[in-house]
Amino acid sequence: MLDKLFAKNIKLILSPYVVIDGRIVDLLQNLPFKMDVLVLKKWTGDFKNWMDSSSPLKKEARRALTTLERLHKLKNVNLIETEGIFKFSLLLRKYRKKDRVYVVEVDNEVDHYSLLYKYKTIKLNLLSDILHNKYWIGKIIQVQPLREEDEYLTGHLKDGTTFYLPKKGVPVGKTYSCKITSIVNSHMGITLYLKRDKIYKKRKLWDLLQ
Repeated sequence: MLDKLFAKNIKLILSPYVVIDGRIVDLLQNLPFKMDVLVLKKWTGDFKNWMDSSSPLKKEARRALTTLERLHKLKNVNLIETEGIFKFSLLLRKYRKKDRVYVVEVDNEVDHYSLLYKYKTIKLNLLSDILHNKYWIGKIIQVQPLREEDEYLTGHLKDGTTFYLPKKGVPVGKTYSCKITSIVNSHMGITLYLKRDKIYKKRKLWDLLQ
């Protein structure tokens, strides 16, 4: 299941159409973590050539170059522009060994980049939904369970979201720092499944009982 952080060491490969589109900057600029974004330098050269000629794609080229300039300025984005298809392929092969790599494409784009490099594709609109979701797997939240249900403590967050936390001797009515381990979407809304945060669990017993 994709979540806001996807996983550690996520890499995004931008198709030229995503660069031209420009929305990727707005999606990435407020993320609370750093993300590597890869672009083939050949595409940058193509954009510049379109600008310097009588190409009918001048408007698209201007948008693309503006997008790249804005991405360079984002502190939470490491923009990697590689030279040549061969170096690009080597870099991707290196990433594939330890990282999760996604090719970002616009919604009506054919998946030829993902087919070429053997990576999963994620459409721009879906990426937007994931990155701007309020809850994601791995997020730490504060909860106060109010009742018991079978093997869980349960309650509701301020926005009405239901959560479940395994009992394991935890008393009802106290506030706990928990990590989201699973998110279930249904017609009834979002349900979060949690586990106690490790750092919190390491505190002394007298601190927990205050």
